[in-house]
Amino acid sequence: MNGFVLGSLAIDTSDHLHVSYYQGGAGDLKYAFFNGTTWALQTVASTNDVGRYSSLKVDATNHVHISFTDGTTNSLKYAISNGSGWTISTVEAGGAVRVGAHNSLALDSQSRPRIAYQDMTNEDLKFASWNGTTWDIQTVDSVGATGIDTALAIDGQNVAHIAYYDSTNRAVKYAKQNGASWSKFVALPAQSNGRLAISVVANGDAHILCTDGANQSYYLAVYSSANASGTGTPIQPVSTRSGVFGSMAIAPNGTHHIVYSEGSGSLKYLQR
Repeated sequence: MNGFVLGSLAIDTSDHLHVSYYQGGAGDLKYAFFNGTTWALQTVASTNDVGRYSSLKVDATNHVHISFTDGTTNSLKYAISNGSGWTISTVEAGGAVRVGAHNSLALDSQSRPRIAYQDMTNEDLKFASWNGTTWDIQTVDSVGATGIDTALAIDGQNVAHIAYYDSTNRAVKYAKQNGASWSKFVALPAQSNGRLAISVVANGDAHILCTDGANQSYYLAVYSSANASGTGTPIQPVSTRSGVFGSMAIAPNGTHHIVYSEGSGSLKYLQR
């Protein structure tokens, strides 16, 4: 697959792969499905310049959910597969205030979508959750220029965990939902130049994938739920490839599946 930007990867209950990405030139949001043998491609949305940022998840019934930006209206939108196509709705309408960049989607135990994203105009980190009727929206972090390269995960207790980049302090930060408020920590003081990714495993530890901007390498940082200081422990690089934009999923057996773009304009996949 060529000519794409900012892919997002998810694995379904049959261990099949699903990817969302932006088709450059056409300005379309695209979707790719791998059944174990071949790839099938679809266009999710093509009205306006859509999908430059996208995030994808698959629920327990294998319905596909995608959050994405509408660059023409400066809005955040959401799509869900309906069996024969896609149903698309607006999460937060933009306009003079540009919203929806760096969005990251996760599903709770009822398969309801939650989305972390940046308000680009105010440089804030925001969080939207679907309550079954409407979208509830709150600001998570508004100190400095923040909310870049956002990544979201929901744990088994429906608690939201967000990894994001704070460009003012040049640090990867981690926010954990605490009722109506958020606890925020510095997860890794590193220069990130690509999208972050986060997964929370059964014991509550948050695994954060980020890039080292100087060395063009991927790194994993593990934030321990028992670490009161909130400082992540980085481990060895996942890959020394020249990856820029990445997405990660962790299988039940602990395998890390990572999709990323390369400087040559190709989509790459690795597992660890």
